[in-house]
Amino acid sequence: MTSLFVVGMRREAAIVAREGGQAAIGIGQLERSLADATGIVSFGICGGLDPALKPGALIIATEVIIEGGPPLRCDPAWTERLVDALPGALAAAIFGGDGIVATAAEKTFLHRLTGAASVDAESGPAARLAHARGLPFAVVRAVCDGAAQNLPPAALVGLTPEGREDFGAVLQAVAARPGQLRALIRLAGQAAAALRALSECGGRVVALTR
Repeated sequence: MTSLFVVGMRREAAIVAREGGQAAIGIGQLERSLADATGIVSFGICGGLDPALKPGALIIATEVIIEGGPPLRCDPAWTERLVDALPGALAAAIFGGDGIVATAAEKTFLHRLTGAASVDAESGPAARLAHARGLPFAVVRAVCDGAAQNLPPAALVGLTPEGREDFGAVLQAVAARPGQLRALIRLAGQAAAALRALSECGGRVVALTR
């Protein structure tokens, strides 16, 4: 078996599958699928913490900063290969959060506290698993929402635990607060840009982390 990719959305998993890789959606599925894995790759969209990062910017993690413990270093060989293969990507520390960081104030606080370039919900637990199992670990993420951006409330209910888009929940949230529609449309465009960036680099990432 080759490396197992951990993602948060079915659309991210589809990119991995198209390139011949195997993806687990969420940490629970990752844990259940890990028995024969030879490595773990965290792959998907993320929130920007560095104000310089725009939607679609690629980040290759050098280490994952987590609460309550020392930073967890990514595999140096994999990181070097990915940096060479993705010259436009930023190599930087990232923050492994427990959920979505929704406000600009929270993002500013995290960036000042940790110096991390981005945040996502899968990389922290995945890094812990990889280090506990002695497996090589890498992170490739694409920025969706920028550091100065507040997420509309509807975005926080937009996914099911299985990584599917929950359009019904989003419509209910918009109906309750119609003023967020413009921000939601903007976010959808940014997510599309991030997913395009992941799609363009997916083949190289799968090939380099086998």
